[in-house]
Amino acid sequence: MPNTEHQSGEKEELVYFYPSTTTPPAAKKYTQLISDLLQGTPIVDALPGGSSDAAALCQDVKDVLEGESSLLEIAITEKDSLVIVGDIHGQLADMLSNVLSIQLNQTTPEANTDSEGSPYCQYKFLFLGDYVDRGPQGLEVITLLFALKVEYPQHIFLLRGNHEEAQTSRVYGFFQECRSKLGGIVPGGGGSAGLDTCGCAWLQYNTVFCWLPLAAVVACSSGMFFCAHGGLSPHTLSVPVIKSLRRHEYGLTDEFTCPFYSSSPRGEDSLETPGGKGRLVIDGLLWSDPDEHLLGCQMNTRGCGFLFGPDVTKGFLDRNYGYCFPNSKSLFGGTKLEMQFIVRGHQCVHDGYVWAHDGLVLTLFSAPNYCGMHGNKGAVAILRGQTQVGKCKVDLEFKVYDTVVVPSGGSPGLRAGPFAFAHYFSDDS
Repeated sequence: MPNTEHQSGEKEELVYFYPSTTTPPAAKKYTQLISDLLQGTPIVDALPGGSSDAAALCQDVKDVLEGESSLLEIAITEKDSLVIVGDIHGQLADMLSNVLSIQLNQTTPEANTDSEGSPYCQYKFLFLGDYVDRGPQGLEVITLLFALKVEYPQHIFLLRGNHEEAQTSRVYGFFQECRSKLGGIVPGGGGSAGLDTCGCAWLQYNTVFCWLPLAAVVACSSGMFFCAHGGLSPHTLSVPVIKSLRRHEYGLTDEFTCPFYSSSPRGEDSLETPGGKGRLVIDGLLWSDPDEHLLGCQMNTRGCGFLFGPDVTKGFLDRNYGYCFPNSKSLFGGTKLEMQFIVRGHQCVHDGYVWAHDGLVLTLFSAPNYCGMHGNKGAVAILRGQTQVGKCKVDLEFKVYDTVVVPSGGSPGLRAGPFAFAHYFSDDS
C-alpha cells in the first residue's frame, strides 16, 4: 500500500474505511483525506489547499447527492448490517472511537471474525443529521463524512439536520470554525472582492447541505421504519410526498457574495408539493419533536417545526403501512411490510436513546457529554439483517457509550483494525 508523508516527515500507512479488496473506493480521490482524518491529522494538513480543497470536495459530494432522492430507500438484506447515528455536533473523537470504530475495529474479511470473535460484517451507516455546530471539530466531522460519501456512496447515507442550514450554522459555531481553520483571502471572492476564505468555504458546505436527503425508509425482512432528523408536521401525511420536495431550495442563501444573510426557511412557501405545504413538511422533518401528552400538532417552542402527539405518529405509520418499497418482492419475498416506528435525533437524551409514544418513536443522540456539560451517554442503533429473518417485528441493538477523553495536545485519531491498513450551549430551545 502507498505510504503517506506529512510535513513532519513521518510516513504513515494509508487507512481504508472498508477493505479495499472487497469494497474499493468509488472515486479514488479522497482515500488520503479519509486516512488522514481517521488518524487525527489536523484539518489544515488534511486540506493543504485550504478553501480550494474544501470547495473541490463539496462539488464532488454535491454531484453524488444530486443523484439521490429527497427520500432514501435503504434495503437491509440478510447479509447487511446498518448503524444508525444521531447527532454528532462536531465531536470528532467520539465519532471516531465509538461510531466509525464499529466498522474499523475488525480483522480482515478473509479471517471472517472481528476482534471479539464474531463473524466479519461490513456495516452501512445512516446519519440523521446535525454534524456541525456546538462541538469543537464540526469541520473535521463533515469533511470526513463528505469524503466517505464520495468514496462509498452505497454504504454511507447522510440526512440533513436543522444545523445543516445557513441561518443556524452561521450562529452556532460552524461559520466561526471555518474562519479560524480556513482563514485567508480569496482573490475576487466569488464576485465580491475581499470575501474571506471562511465565507467561501462556509457557503460551499451550506450549498451541499441543501442537497442532503431529508428522510429515509429502512426496510428489512421483519418490517420497515422511517427516519428523519426531527419528526412530523400536520402536513407530513405520506412518505411519497417527501420524494416530491425540492429540498435544494430550502434554506438557500440569498446572495453567495454575502455570507451574513440567508433566506429564512420559514418564509414564503415556494417549495410546492401536491398539497402546497412543502416548506412546512421540511420544517417538521428538520425541527419537530414528539410530545407524550399532546393531541395533534402545535407550534414548537423552538420557534420552528412542531410538537406532535402519539396520535400523529400512529396515524402516519398506519397510513404508510405497506409502503411500496423498491424491489421488495425480490428482496423480502413480496410480503407487505409494516411501517413500525420512527427513528430521529434532534434532542439530547440522558441515556443516549429513548423510546416515546408507546414504542413508536425512537430518539437517538450520539454526542456523549454534549457540549462538555450535559453528562449524557451517547448511543447508536444497529440493525443486523441476519437477525431479522423469521421475525415480524424489527429488532434493533444499541451501543451506548461515554465520551472519549483526549489528552491535552493529543490526537483524536482512531486505532483501526488490521484490515484498514492494508488494502456549547444547551439544546435548541
